[in-house]
Formats: sequence, structure tokens, C-alpha cells
Amino acid sequence: MEFFWNIPIILKIVGVFSLILFLIRRKYHLGTALLAGSILLGFWCRMNPVEILASMGAGLAQIRTIMLSAIVVLILILSRSLERVEQMKRLLSSFQGLVKNPKFNLIVFPSLIGLLPMPGGAIFSAPMVDELGNEHNLDPETKSVLNYWFRHVWEFTWPLYPGLLLAASMSSVSIWAFVSRSFPLTLISLTAGYIFLLRNMPVNMAVNSRNAAPRRLKSFLQELVPIIIVIIGAIFGSGLLTILQQRIPAFINIPTELPLVLSLIVSILYIWHKNSVSGDMIRNILFDKGLLKMIYMICSIYMFKQVLVDSQAVNDLSAFLASQHIPFLLVLILIPMIAGGLSGIAVAFVGTSFPVLISLFHELQIEQNIIPYLILGFIAGFIGMMASPLHVCLVFTQEYFKADFRGIYRQLWKPLLVLLVGSFLYFLLLRSWM
Repeated sequence: MEFFWNIPIILKIVGVFSLILFLIRRKYHLGTALLAGSILLGFWCRMNPVEILASMGAGLAQIRTIMLSAIVVLILILSRSLERVEQMKRLLSSFQGLVKNPKFNLIVFPSLIGLLPMPGGAIFSAPMVDELGNEHNLDPETKSVLNYWFRHVWEFTWPLYPGLLLAASMSSVSIWAFVSRSFPLTLISLTAGYIFLLRNMPVNMAVNSRNAAPRRLKSFLQELVPIIIVIIGAIFGSGLLTILQQRIPAFINIPTELPLVLSLIVSILYIWHKNSVSGDMIRNILFDKGLLKMIYMICSIYMFKQVLVDSQAVNDLSAFLASQHIPFLLVLILIPMIAGGLSGIAVAFVGTSFPVLISLFHELQIEQNIIPYLILGFIAGFIGMMASPLHVCLVFTQEYFKADFRGIYRQLWKPLLVLLVGSFLYFLLLRSWM
């Protein structure tokens, strides 16, 4: 039994992660998998049951846990409201005719859907990409990769993505500070996608004249109003709150996430009013089991993070890595990348790997310059997730287009590699600049 307690901390962490990922693969909810991992970790690090429960309770009581739960639930309500009233469909439809360039249209349709964070969202843009792709005689694999890649170009920049919000919240970094510095990665992603997926794509020029429909910019902007409300409200509200906190002490304790929460509520109410949503539809949206599951998952993530800290596992892990001379940047890339590859979900790779990474940041005393490391870790996890055959967007896209997985991966690896290299170079630049 003594051997069990004296196992090196790195193997204990690997064992805990293996249990979590095993349970996820066995279709257990991520929240349940993380709770099981928390209990195993606490027990393995010699915490008694009372200490484990107290640690979980401390993680649950944090204001960030409450605010992040509220934000993610509101985002899901917003997404489902747009879906139920078919406003996103109208948004895409109104965009047709605004641009004559078929290659640009192949980028815009999936990327517009990408503004709406939802599991398997690539299936929404698939019919549009399929129609455009058929006009240019694209094979199923090319259509699949185009739909899949450009659907996700916002995932490390758009502040409504739960994985991004979770990463910023767990590290106590402003979401706007994060996305303002991660935005160049969206440009890298768009550029890599264009170079490897679209630049040499044959275009049927006869389609251009046929698609020259009258401009419908006004209709497009009208359908975009809910998203505009969230962006402007959150940015303006955050700026106003920052000013008030600097000048009036009473505002210091107001959560920085509050402007985003209020903006989401206003946007949801606007959608319901503008589309005359019935009471029955509102009840169906609000009382969806998926909302409770999301709250459960977020709470479990924060409980797992707290147990990691209270069990001293991260302190022991830092000491082990230092003694073994394992390069920190290698750890920073591999841990989230493996978690992303095994889970195929952004919230999962953030929730499982970032508690370890953030604690290591504190141990290495790089909190003052934490954003470059957060961005690199997030991109590494994102690349693992995009390459994962468990990613629901990839599965849905492949199934819709009846594409061959090997053909998809033959086209996917090049932009992924460029994104990884470009992100690392950007990390070096950002680290030296900040």
C-alpha cells in the first residue's frame, strides 16, 4: 500500500487525467468525470473526505464560478433562441448577393455560423457550403474541410465561446485583455485556410454573374442586431465599469463579467420581442436540460481546480518538473494538446488542463506576463481538438458530406501546422513585447 502513496506526482496526475478521459470516452458527462478525478486526486494526495469536500465547496462558492455559469447559460439561451426563430438562417440568407466572389462566400458562411457558439454548429453552415461547393465541382473532402476550418476561426477570439471564457475566468484575466491579444491568431487561421484550402481552388466563373443579386445590406445588419447588442454592450459596459471602479470605491467589488451578463440578457429579450416568441417556446428554451448540465460542468471544473491547489499536487508537480529539467514550454503545449485530442471539446481541454497550467504559472511567478502563455496553451489545446476524431463538428461535417476521413486529414494538417508554428512565433513576439 505504501507504494501506492509514494508514486511520483507526475504519474498521479497522469492517472487522474486518464480516469477523466476514460470516463469521457465512456460517455459520462464531463462534470461527472471531473468530480471523479477530484476525489481520486484528493485521496491520492492524502486528503481526508472532509478536506476534499471543503475544497470542492470553496471552488463552488467563488464568484467567478457563479458569473461564468450565468454567462454560459445565457449564451446557450441566446444561441437556441436564434436557432428556434430561424434568425441565423435569415442572416445567412440576407448575406447572399452582397458579395460576388465565390471563394469569399465559402469563407463567410461557416465563419458567420462560427459567431454562434453551439455544439456541432458546423452542421448549420454545411448546406450553404454544399450548395456553393457543387457550383464549383468541389469534392466532399474539400467541402468538409472548408466548412470545418472556417467554422472555427473565431474560437480563440470571439468572447462568447465558453472555452475562451473559461480560460480567461480561471486565470483571472479580463476576457477583453485575452481576445485583444489573441486576435492575430484569427488572421493567421484565415490566412492558412485561404492558402491551403482556397487559393488554388478552381472557380466556375459563370456562377459569378448568376449570383450578382441585389444588395441586401440593410436586411443583413437587421438580422445581426442581437450579436451587435452583445458586442457593443459588453465593450461599452466593461469600459464604463473600469472607470467607475477607478473613481468610486463602492464599485470595486462588482464582477467584471456583469456588463457581458447584462448585454446577453438585453440581446435575448430583443430576439424574443422582435420575433414575437410565444410563451411555450420561451419555456422550452429556458427549461432545457442542457442548461443544467452546463452549470454542473462549470461547477465541477472549478471544484477540480480547487482540489488541485489544496492537495498540493501542483506544487509537487512543479518541483518534479524542475528536478527532471523538462522544458516548461513543452509541458505548456503537450498537456492541453493531448487533452484536446482525447476530448474533442474546448471546454473539456480547458477544464482539465488549465488548472494545472495556471497553477504552474503561479509557481514559476509569471502571473504578470501570463497572457502569452495562456494563448499558447489555448492554441495547443485547440489544435488537438481540431485534429480529434471525437470533435462533433468534424463528425457531423464528415457525415453530412459523406467524405472520407483520410481525405479530410490530408487537407487539414497543413493549416493546423501553420497555425501551430505561427502561434508559437506570435507567442515569442508577445512575450517579449508585454
